[in-house]
Amino acid sequence: DLGSRDIPSWRRICKTLIKNDFWCRTLSFSPNKPRHYERYQERMKQRRKEWGIL
Repeated sequence: DLGSRDIPSWRRICKTLIKNDFWCRTLSFSPNKPRHYERYQERMKQRRKEWGIL
């Protein structure tokens, strides 16, 4: 629970857009950690092999 930072206000959203903040760090978001994405890719690779896709 971050209090007032849980729900972004229009003002904060506008500032984010004006700053061209791609990762929306001003809205308390952050990019996925590379190791988590790599784990996701491995899981999907295994599932696709099971399913016979790609």
